[in-house]
Formats: sequence, structure tokens, C-alpha cells
Amino acid sequence: MKVGRTPPMEVRRILRQEVNFGCPVCGSPFLTWHHFDPPWEERHHHNPKGMVALCFQHHKEADAGAYTKEQIQSLKSKPYLSKPHPRAKFNWLREQVLLEVGSNYYISPKHILHVAKHDLTWIDRDGSGLNAISMDLRAANGDPILRMKANDWVLLRSVGDIICPASANSLAISVADESIRLQLRFQSLTEEKLRQRIVKRCSEFIWEPIRASITGFPVALCTVNGHFVWPITFRLTPARTTVPHKKGRISCCFKAGGGLTIHKDGGMSF
Repeated sequence: MKVGRTPPMEVRRILRQEVNFGCPVCGSPFLTWHHFDPPWEERHHHNPKGMVALCFQHHKEADAGAYTKEQIQSLKSKPYLSKPHPRAKFNWLREQVLLEVGSNYYISPKHILHVAKHDLTWIDRDGSGLNAISMDLRAANGDPILRMKANDWVLLRSVGDIICPASANSLAISVADESIRLQLRFQSLTEEKLRQRIVKRCSEFIWEPIRASITGFPVALCTVNGHFVWPITFRLTPARTTVPHKKGRISCCFKAGGGLTIHKDGGMSF
């Protein structure tokens, strides 16, 4: 049976955890998968003992022979990050960003996600005045898990897994003991691709005001989904936003200049 170059999900998880979620040479969390014992050219395999997670640049260097087998084994046992606390920056800066928060859309919001009097996700400006994303993700007891300031983020405690592809446009965090999930993704979409996406998820009725508010294409779309437990429990999915209250469920809303507010009693407003 033909073996594809991309390892199975479980092998990728092992390789990420082995290097504390960062390239063992430089610490970058945007990882790829290098086969070194034996090399991919000699035998197609996905044995994690003969593989290592590397950033794109150091993967290219390893492919060119920069590291011996012994050196790579040393990197696996003593990676750059001594603790699973990677940090990085998303290079996605725009004059205008369209936010897809669960099933709802916002352009130029004063805040992105405000929950029980706490800002969890909001817009910041970089030194050039361009839009960037900030975020505060916490455990149920309020202990910080992830902090992001103007696209510059750091993981502050151990988690079950963190996935950051080499494209450096997304991260996914899971904290199994608290059922916390976060998926954050940036992508650049043409007018037609965005229209298809919104009409499929919502309707033409929602697409029309969104299109009228966008100043130019391609537009940067930032998507936020997940299951959160602080300061109250709520869930963002492509289908709906929900909290454990009867009135806490909305989907397919759009507002220019406003974000989503979830109140402590489960009510929602824009």
C-alpha cells in the first residue's frame, strides 16, 4: 500500500509533544515532519522514532544534510524548548479584517468577544496602525493558558496538544482535562470564495450587507471557534453560538462595528 508523506494524526501528536510543541532547533511552533532514520528517500515510513518535528526552514536544512543522525537524536531528547510554552507571531495585518466568530460575522468591531465583563478576543493595532488580533484564553479557575497581543502569542501552561501548521496561519489548542478547545485561523479570500462560504453557512441575505461593508478583495478572514470555560462556559461552532441557558443560542448574524457580547446570565447582544 502506498504511504503518503504526511504522517497519521497520532504520529504528528507524538512528534509535537516530543519537542514541547516547538522546533527543537529554534522553538518555532509552526511545524513540519522530517524523516531521518531511515530518510524518506530510502524507505517510506511513519515511525516516530525515526522522525522529528522541525520548522519549515530547519526541515529544509535537514533535507540538505545539515544535521547528522546523532545530532537529530540529540535534538529530539534535548529540544530548544525545555517546557511546552511556545511563542510566535501571526504575520496577518490588514486595514480591514472580517471576523467569523462561531457562526456570526463582524467587521471593524470595537470588540470581538466580550464575555461576562471580560474581553476574550479583541482588535489591536500594530505600529503601522493595521488591525491585529489579541486574545485571553483561561482555565476555569482563571489561570491563563494563552495570551495574544496584536498577533504575538505565547502559551503559558501545559496543554494536551497545540497544532500550528507550517503555513503559520492557524493554531488549535486542546486542554483535555477541562474540555477546552480553541481554533483560530486566518485566510485570504476572493469575493466569490467568501460569497460561497457565507451563502453555504448562512444565506444570501447575510452576504449582501457583508459585501457592502468590505472595502476591497481579497479580504482577510479570521475565524474563531471552540469550547471555552472562562469566565462562563460557552461554545462557538460554524453552526451556532451556545451557552448552557435557554436563551443562549444564536446563529448567522452580522454587524459592522460591533462584536459579540455574552452576558453572565447567558444572554447575548451585539
